[in-house]
Amino acid sequence: MKLSQAIANCLLDRGGLDVGLRGDLLEERARGRSALWYWRQVAVAILAGVWSGARDHKVDVLRVLTMGFALEYLVILIWSIYGFRVPYLSTEQWAIQSLGVLILGVLIGWLIADREQPLPTVIMFVICESLWFLGHDLSWVKLLVASVDRPMFRPDIVEFFMAFVLQNVGLVIGGMLVRQRKEA
Repeated sequence: MKLSQAIANCLLDRGGLDVGLRGDLLEERARGRSALWYWRQVAVAILAGVWSGARDHKVDVLRVLTMGFALEYLVILIWSIYGFRVPYLSTEQWAIQSLGVLILGVLIGWLIADREQPLPTVIMFVICESLWFLGHDLSWVKLLVASVDRPMFRPDIVEFFMAFVLQNVGLVIGGMLVRQRKEA
């Protein structure tokens, strides 16, 4: 089995989706459907599972969102007070920030995950956090526009999106590390 199919199977399994769906998708892929089609179907199935889980467990989702944002702000506060002081845009700053964002994302994802539906609740948090992160002040759009004429802003854009992607990857990994409690 290819690594991409193993990842998709893990996501579908942890998302609490039907085993038959996984088989149907693999059959269609074997019949010649493209990898893009396969991953689009996996994404739609996961999002449908997230929506279903959010609809059925509103209190759990609210708890996850509240706890997730509280932990995010606590980490930002602690980092601003006690964080490493290294030169701006240095290799050390990129390495420390990248590793720190990934590790903290894994930890926060693990802490906020609902034990009955860990991955759907964490993905719901990732969606809400992404909407907040990308839309609350649109500073990344200003940087992107400014970088067209002034290349000095390009490292800031890379740093912004690198932190964004690593944070979300860490959250999903943290949600996948949670041992799912089976409903009785």
